Order: sequence, then structure tokens, then C-alpha cells
Amino acid sequence: MPCQRPAALTAAVAALFAVLCVAHEAKAQSASFIGSRVTTTVSATNSTTPAPIPGLSATLAAGATYAFDIELYTTSGAAGGTRFDLNGGTATPTALIGEAAYFLGGTTGFAALTTPLCVSTGIIACHIVGTITVKAGGTFIPEFAQFAANGMASTVEPGSTMTLQLIP
Repeated sequence: MPCQRPAALTAAVAALFAVLCVAHEAKAQSASFIGSRVTTTVSATNSTTPAPIPGLSATLAAGATYAFDIELYTTSGAAGGTRFDLNGGTATPTALIGEAAYFLGGTTGFAALTTPLCVSTGIIACHIVGTITVKAGGTFIPEFAQFAANGMASTVEPGSTMTLQLIP
């Protein structure tokens, strides 16, 4: 909520109010940080259909722009692998841009929620960063599946995180 100055103030009170207003705005801006984390192992077995990752979710406001940083720690068998996207929520973007990098050295640029990210076998970590400007508010949730259906589970491990920062 923006700081609103009363109309009639003495010069001294107006100066003090200005200082307090700056502190209020800084506090409001720090409240624009959103963080979430995975607390239990999330598994996918014999499935290439992406599903929302429990624990990683944020509610985004229409018309706002956010920077996001998603760090995913994974395990997988040699054949199952991992696949991620950002299409698990209900928010719709006006603009989306970012990059996904994974431990094996690959990168994928993206501009759509449905772009497959960190698609490979043997990935240990996937790091996704970018910005999203929101057209219709709603949830923002990354999704996870196996790269290739396999009977050995692929997992997202506890400690995986997602942070978002409102960009004024």
C-alpha cells in the first residue's frame, strides 16, 4: 500500500513523514519477495506427463512483473531422466523470458510456459531463471516428469527452491 501524506503538515512534520514513508516503502518492497521449497521427495515413474511440483507455488498478481529463480535438485536412472516446464499454474503471461541450465552443461532459452526445460538423462540439478509479466493473475508452478518413461523413479529432492521478486 503506497504511503499517503496528510494534506496539512508543518515543515518539520512533513520532513519526518517523508523519512517514515521511505521506510514504509522499503518494508513493502521487501514483502514483495516470494519463496517456496520442496520438503519431501517428489517422484515420477513410467510417466512423461508433466505434473505440478508440490511445495513450489506462488500467487502472481495481474499486471505485475516478477523475476524468478528456481533451483531443482534431482535424481534419475540413466534411461528415465528429467523434464521440467513452468505450465503447472493458472497465471497467464503477457511476456516471459528466461534460461534453464543443467549440470551436464546444457542450456535452453524459453519464452513460453510449455517449453520443455532441462530435458535429459542423468541430470543432477536444473537452474531456471527469468522474468514474467502477468496478464491474468493466478498461480505460478513448475512441473516435472520423466524425459523417457522408465520403471526407475526420477525425483525432485527436498531443498529444491523457487523464489520470486516483484519488479516495480
